[in-house]
Amino acid sequence: MYKRLLFLLLIVLAGCSQKPVNLSVAKKAVMEYYESGRYDAELNKIVEEIEADLMSHEPGSKDLVVFDVDETSLSNYDYIKGIDFGYDKEHWNQYMLESSARPIKPVLELYKWLISNDIHTVFLTGRVQSTYEATKRNLIESGFAGFDTLICRSHENENLPADIYKSHERAGLTKKGYRIIATIGDLHSDLEGENTGRKYKLPNYLYSF
Repeated sequence: MYKRLLFLLLIVLAGCSQKPVNLSVAKKAVMEYYESGRYDAELNKIVEEIEADLMSHEPGSKDLVVFDVDETSLSNYDYIKGIDFGYDKEHWNQYMLESSARPIKPVLELYKWLISNDIHTVFLTGRVQSTYEATKRNLIESGFAGFDTLICRSHENENLPADIYKSHERAGLTKKGYRIIATIGDLHSDLEGENTGRKYKLPNYLYSF
């Protein structure tokens, strides 16, 4: 997930400029955005809009909201900052198995509101199947209890682009009788393809400020 993080940070900060951006500047920009309160302010505003929007929806017995996991429901900021915004696949996989990511509180409150209104919820993540139990435990222990299912990448679709993989899995949910009324994610690839319902893009401190 974070394999190209530092490269993307530089691209975002450089914009249309031909001048390279100092790596330390890119890291400071991420920390300033997240720790200054700007990220929280944007997140809270969007979540409030989502809840107001969904409140106007006429509920059905098989209505479903699909959530992404990383940086949508669970935050990995402390871990990422702790490794100086780098990436190591083995280290990242070990971190996921620790089930220590923190809940993103505004999203958790939205989630609880959906559950209290008998709206079904599913978590659809790019994490691989070997992390299924750890991810499920992390979600439940963080307060995201009562979801219908958690979907991780199987070995067969491990190398599919995220948008194709997630679109395929959402199609499978509709075949089971669900009506997807909304999809919530922090990356555009979470929201592309068919069977999304209303699309809600949350801020991501790594890829957009």
